[in-house]
Amino acid sequence: MITLFRIKSLRDISQEKDMDNLPVAESFDRYSRSFVLKTEHRLALNEMLKYRPVGLVLDAACGPGHLAVDIIRARPELKVLGVDSSEIMLRIATKNAADSGYQERISFCEGDVQELPVDSGSIDFIISTGSLHHWPEPEKALKEFYRVLKSGGQFMLFDLRRDMPTLLYPAVWLFQ
Repeated sequence: MITLFRIKSLRDISQEKDMDNLPVAESFDRYSRSFVLKTEHRLALNEMLKYRPVGLVLDAACGPGHLAVDIIRARPELKVLGVDSSEIMLRIATKNAADSGYQERISFCEGDVQELPVDSGSIDFIISTGSLHHWPEPEKALKEFYRVLKSGGQFMLFDLRRDMPTLLYPAVWLFQ
């Protein structure tokens, strides 16, 4: 019999890296191209496509914009708006979208998931990957999602758990 232990830790904002620091943001952009995050995005994208999104997709806490590009590659008829709180990360995302050739279908703007800079009822689908554990007050973000979604709109959060089985941590680091 195998027993899995869970690591339970509280979030400590002071220990998180500053994405408004260019070397940190560039490092995260490189990491986001790793096997682990590419796999996370592929899993999230495949799940999202099951819901057959239409119209405008909001990539909440979009980081360097790779998921936004993947969404447009998979469904070129969609439009994607990426929102992130880091101005530097958004510059990287804009460059990544331009490098992909899909910049006409993707736009980015600075904002916090807890106070989204979009009109109420203007978004068809919201996706967020790998960022929920960074939100100081997730319930505020969820209320914002509800505010900006159109009637019948959908959202999907995709994230690792802080208390995931201990044996999975080496796998996450091994495949970076």
